[in-house]
Amino acid sequence: MYVKDGLYSDFMDVVKHRRAVRGYQTKPVSDEIINSLLESARWGPSGANSQPWEFIVVKDPEMTRKIGEIYVDYYDRQYLNTDPGFPVDSKRWMLNVPVYLIPLVDPRLKRAYPQIEDRTCEEILHHSVGGALLLVWLAATTFGLATTSASTFQFHRDRLKELFDIPDGFDIPCTLPIGYPVNYQQTRYRHDKEMIVHEGTYDRSRWLDDEQFYARMDLVRRSRYRGDGQLIPAFGGTKSSDIPD
Repeated sequence: MYVKDGLYSDFMDVVKHRRAVRGYQTKPVSDEIINSLLESARWGPSGANSQPWEFIVVKDPEMTRKIGEIYVDYYDRQYLNTDPGFPVDSKRWMLNVPVYLIPLVDPRLKRAYPQIEDRTCEEILHHSVGGALLLVWLAATTFGLATTSASTFQFHRDRLKELFDIPDGFDIPCTLPIGYPVNYQQTRYRHDKEMIVHEGTYDRSRWLDDEQFYARMDLVRRSRYRGDGQLIPAFGGTKSSDIPD
C-alpha cells in the first residue's frame, strides 16, 4: 500500500460534509490554511500532467467586495430578465467574503494533448481544471471552511480581467469564495446508486424520453438550497421538491 490502510471512511466523511455555501462569517482565514488549499490544488490530476491552472489569491477587503459587486451588478442587470425560472440568489452575500481564489486557465495548454479532436482537447482541459478545484473544495472542508463554484459569464470575466490586470488570453471558469459558513446545511439530496449505475451494459429501460427528462430538469431547477440552509424557491414558483446543491 502506498497510503495508509483504512482511510476510505475518513475520506468519505470529508466528501459527505462538503457543501456549496453561499453565506460566510467575517472570521478571517489564515494564510497557512489558504496555502494548504493551494497545495491541494497543486497536486491535482491533469491531462499530460499539463497542470493547467494558476490562482489569484484575493484577501484585501476592498478587492473582495469589488468581486462581489461584479456578481451583484450582473444579477441586477440581467439574471432576472434572462432566466427568470432559475432559483438564483441575489448574490449580496458575495460582498462579504473573507478570501476569493480566482482560477486562471490558459487555453493554449490544449496543445499539450493529442491533436486529434479540438473538442476532446477542450474537454481534457476542463476536467483537468475541475479536478484541481474539487481538491480545493475538499481541503477546505477539512478545515471547517466552505466554498462554492461561482460561475462566470463573459460579463464577469471581462470585469475580473480589468480589475486584476489578467491577460486577455486567460479563461476564468469561476471564482471560489472561501470562508467559514454562516450556517451548516445538514440536508443533502443525492440520487440512489441504482439510479446512476448500470451493471455490464446500459439499461435502456431507464432511458428518459424528452418529456420525462425535461420534467426532471424542471424539478431540479425549481428548488435548491443556499449554502446557509435556506431554500431558494423559483421566482414566483412553488417549491416542487427539496433538491439542494
